[in-house]
Amino acid sequence: MKRFKGSDTIGTPYTKPILKFNLGFWQTNWEGRKGADYCQKIVEKIGLLLRHSFAHQSLYLPVLWQGNQPLGAIANLMDFDRKTALFFIAGRDDTARELSSGLVLHAYGIQHAIDNKFKVYDFLMGNEAYKFSFGAKARQIKTMLIQFKRSHQNQALNLRTIPEALHRFTHYQQTNRLDQAEQGYRQILNVQPQHPGAHSIG
Repeated sequence: MKRFKGSDTIGTPYTKPILKFNLGFWQTNWEGRKGADYCQKIVEKIGLLLRHSFAHQSLYLPVLWQGNQPLGAIANLMDFDRKTALFFIAGRDDTARELSSGLVLHAYGIQHAIDNKFKVYDFLMGNEAYKFSFGAKARQIKTMLIQFKRSHQNQALNLRTIPEALHRFTHYQQTNRLDQAEQGYRQILNVQPQHPGAHSIG
């Protein structure tokens, strides 16, 4: 078992493959059922969230290996104030059938939470049977979807979101979604007119 915890450095050669393993496994597991386009959009959004969590030292990402081959990975968001580990996303190599990498990784994640004096390991949404094998208790939750009207798309960005926003808008440009990229760069320049990234790309 190898594991990787968030640090102040996000762009190291080691972090990108680990995040890629997790998201790549997840995408492979689900795109046959949910569709490739839908899964690609989800992976882009989740990637932003995981990178943000990593940068703020609130991501725990254990990976199960067989030699140099990764078999699976889970991403847990760590709420240090509430002493709660929140299971967020998992991915596994479906061709590896000798053991359940998901069960092994969750057991490892739970042990990590206990070792760090966390009180709760939350599986979040879903009532899959394996979760109850760890002693999970079901509880009802409410979800809320908040969407901005189109007229609000040009509202000012929060300064703290600019690095992640720039990453997203750059991706839009690289994938030929030029209208979205231009709109995004203009949002950055409205807040920081001299921002070098938005100027040089936009």
